Amino acid sequence: MVRQPKPRMKALGNGLYLVESTSKPGIGHKVDAARGKCGCPAGRWGKRCHHLVWAEQMDTWYRAHGAMAAPAAVPTRPVPFRESAGYKALAECFG
Repeated sequence: MVRQPKPRMKALGNGLYLVESTSKPGIGHKVDAARGKCGCPAGRWGKRCHHLVWAEQMDTWYRAHGAMAAPAAVPTRPVPFRESAGYKALAECFG
């Protein structure tokens, strides 16, 4: 049995992952680890593909370690420069 390297994965949140194809690098398959579904050809036929297995392993790791499988939150508004930590540090040094 030849071991395939794990592909690149990206957590999309709520048990959803984007897993890179091993046969077509650069192509990603959307995987729903919570529902056991994958968008690859094998997954569309109801087969348990390696993309799904890897996403389930990642999801299990995130839950076991208390990490959130979600993208980082984006601030709702940009912080004005004079309120930023960098500006405050410069003002303290040169103030």
